[in-house]
Amino acid sequence: IFEDIALEKYMAASTTFLLKCKQLFQLQKSEQAIILLGKAGCGKTTVWKTTIDAIDRFTNTTSAIHIVDTKVLSKEELYGSLNPATLEWKDGVFTDIVRNCYSNYCEGDTNTHTWIVFDGNIDPDYAETINSVLDDNRILTLPNGERIPFISTIHLIFETNTIQYATPATISRCTIIWIEDHLVPHYDIFVQQLSFKFEVLSANNSIPSTFLNLTLQYIKKILNRELWDKLEAIKLDWSAVLNNNHLSPITSLVASLISFI
Repeated sequence: IFEDIALEKYMAASTTFLLKCKQLFQLQKSEQAIILLGKAGCGKTTVWKTTIDAIDRFTNTTSAIHIVDTKVLSKEELYGSLNPATLEWKDGVFTDIVRNCYSNYCEGDTNTHTWIVFDGNIDPDYAETINSVLDDNRILTLPNGERIPFISTIHLIFETNTIQYATPATISRCTIIWIEDHLVPHYDIFVQQLSFKFEVLSANNSIPSTFLNLTLQYIKKILNRELWDKLEAIKLDWSAVLNNNHLSPITSLVASLISFI
């Protein structure tokens, strides 16, 4: 099912990629929080998106995904704050999601699974507060003393490239899945992106499909896997001025080829 979803979305489904999806699928059954660890552009987002789609199909459930950028929100904006003048409590982003999920669960909505994805470093400033929900009691304790049950249909994913800032208390409560740099061969990514762009051109333009199919075949014939492997070997001797992931040049190459059509 993982491979079917990947092909539907024009993604290259390598053996390693499918393995990571299966690992996430199995671990989310027993773990409340999972850390996806790997460099930028290695495929962390693609892994959890594919896995969640597979879970929805396999279990006939619905998933609600909330992506939280921890570098943009302060601790008060994330969990909530107390107005010192009126003593009125205002929920933060994370607290509001948990509260709504608990309310819906109490009303009988047990078919919706909520995924909260923290995108960024696991900073102790916000992660320490989450430790209480990762314990066996699964209770979110707010600064105002309120306690909200953390139901089993809520899942946490930490998407990060390092865990050097995380405390042992947080790490010990999570499961880590390491995503290596070459999760999918670069040439396969190039072919899938190129095929998707040609599919979009074929659906939205008046260009004859015969011409598009021939053009795609010629591009694949010229920029074949053998040539690509040679370019990869040459690149090992280069020293980049700026560190960048491998997706940027692939995306730029595809965009450049499409612009000539």
